[in-house]
Amino acid sequence: MKNFNKLFFSLLFGITSFIYGQQEVNTDWAAQANNLFSAIDKSKVPNGILLDYGMEFTNVPAFNGVLTDSTYVNSGNIREIYNTLLMSRIRDVSAGFVSPDTFHNNWQQERNTDFIALSGLFFKYAAYVDNSLSSGKLQYSNGKFYDVPGQNPYVEKKTFGIASPIDTYTGYTVKVKLPQNIFYSNALSDIQSIEINFGDGKGFRNLSFGQLTSATYTTEGIKTWTYKLVLNSGETLLSQSMIKINKGISMTNIDASNIQSNIIGGGGNQTPYFGAKYYNKTITATTSLPGSIVGKANLIIDDAGNNGIRKPLIVVTGFDMDKILNPENLNGQEDFLNFKKEIIKSGSATLQNLLTNDSIKQYDIIFIKWQNGMDYIQNNAYVLQEVIKWVNQQKTLYGSTEKNVIIGQSMGGLVSRYALTDMEQKGWLHQTRLFVNQDGPQQGANIPLAYQAAYRHVSNMYLGSTIPLFSGQVIVPLLGGMPWSTYFSILDQPATRQLLKNRLTLNYGLENSFYSTFQNELKTKGYPINEGIRNIAISNGSECGNTQSFNAGDKLLGFNYYKGLSFWGDLLSIVYNPIVGVLGGVIIGSPGMIGSGFLGLVPGHSTYSADIYCNSISYNQGTTMYHNKISYTKKFFGLDQKLQLILLIKMSLNLQEFFLLIIMVAVILI
Repeated sequence: MKNFNKLFFSLLFGITSFIYGQQEVNTDWAAQANNLFSAIDKSKVPNGILLDYGMEFTNVPAFNGVLTDSTYVNSGNIREIYNTLLMSRIRDVSAGFVSPDTFHNNWQQERNTDFIALSGLFFKYAAYVDNSLSSGKLQYSNGKFYDVPGQNPYVEKKTFGIASPIDTYTGYTVKVKLPQNIFYSNALSDIQSIEINFGDGKGFRNLSFGQLTSATYTTEGIKTWTYKLVLNSGETLLSQSMIKINKGISMTNIDASNIQSNIIGGGGNQTPYFGAKYYNKTITATTSLPGSIVGKANLIIDDAGNNGIRKPLIVVTGFDMDKILNPENLNGQEDFLNFKKEIIKSGSATLQNLLTNDSIKQYDIIFIKWQNGMDYIQNNAYVLQEVIKWVNQQKTLYGSTEKNVIIGQSMGGLVSRYALTDMEQKGWLHQTRLFVNQDGPQQGANIPLAYQAAYRHVSNMYLGSTIPLFSGQVIVPLLGGMPWSTYFSILDQPATRQLLKNRLTLNYGLENSFYSTFQNELKTKGYPINEGIRNIAISNGSECGNTQSFNAGDKLLGFNYYKGLSFWGDLLSIVYNPIVGVLGGVIIGSPGMIGSGFLGLVPGHSTYSADIYCNSISYNQGTTMYHNKISYTKKFFGLDQKLQLILLIKMSLNLQEFFLLIIMVAVILI
């Protein structure tokens, strides 16, 4: 043990037996850690949580109540702090803890459009004093740590953090709430008060459990929210987060009683609503597919000329994950404003004069925001039918005979086609003269199987602790800081299954029944043909069938990584962004998402590495389609022992049989 140079715990994860199951719970890390700490008296560890024992997803000691420019807390690293503490329990302690799945579900259930539900934690935990070995407070022999009689090698520490589930909010008035059931602590009785400073110039104000607290801004931009935890002892701990505030729009609800009372009479001289620029309304379908609930949508109406709906442009949006990823945005303001920004960015004066130039714009925009943009395409088509009926009623109310223009964006193109043809087959008038299919994948969408394999692989990777929680095993997703069950449910949503021509399941098999069934129905319905409707399609691409200098089997993605910062955020973006790039959604690390540079702070004694690549399908059998090797290394005190487990996986595709062959390449134990 000369010079106490390097004790490494290195664990490399890959696909093994779970190719035939939904999860693989890897307990190798726990087994090695249990052996290393098996000889110590665990009852002497303060609070039963020893940071040195656990797998660390982030640098927990950095979030110690003292503010620095690298310790902003967001929804990612609040989970990383929590999961690190959960994995660091060296004995069966449960105060303040729930399973990672419950942690996620509790937060998700509190989220809504009325306020931002904050989540937080305050824990006491222990760590070895840095010089425990050299000062004789701890001994190491034959691969194990030992207590030294009469010596205390532990130091008690505290960690505190509060985070918002979102990093961008549209609207100058913000309401927040800290529900007590999503604030986790093993020392709740030590807390005297919690306060928040919104960075609006009004200082700190109380943030009592379950009570709404609000702030109103006058400018857009990134705002820092500072949280203060005051203990009964008088000690104060601070935490901070960032949020980007975008200017919203002021909308008048058409369904409000005072608005309805202003709608009287009829004909061309009808009094329009209430003189507002933007209106909103909720539309509910009257039917749904068997076994599913009826769909809903929030409408934003941009009334050109402020004289009622007379010349409608109905914008039918596409695949939308806000129901699970961003429920605070279900009112549609952010999406609507982005739609208008794209028109302005187009540089087309003609388009701007038609849609955005307030003094001369001609079309009344009816912008549809699905309350569940991942629902069955038919269900949202039934919602669209009710939108069309309502728009037609409004035209009659204001004496207009103009026909509708409908733009179906991405999946919205399929929703629009289905809605219009279904109305025709039922004998309903849609009063539509033009249907624009904008990038709508009428014959289905394609996500390369290698991307899907990477996505499925990472979602299946779990770590198991041998220390039980409420008599059950603790299972932590390897992608510990991300809302994993939310991101990784995308491939299993009804609309996704209807869109994808080839969809890889959790068990790495191909299952395309939803796609085939929907395509058969869509083909039977055809395209709308009545009332003189004109169907056109626009799409990106060469439009000439020219190749893009890309060959079968070429690399789609290559990623070689050795880093301590933001590993889990980067890994999630690798496997998630190609999926939403096809279906539509928020790209991780996009300009709309702040804070991607500090998703995780890995301690100096821990590092991650990864070697991941995805290839397109080759004409040659046995060619690697997907390769993944991920490693985690943790050092203790600089000792001379090295334990290393290596699992390397390659996945190839047999084109003739569409059979995924899993090859276990190497298992090395040093």
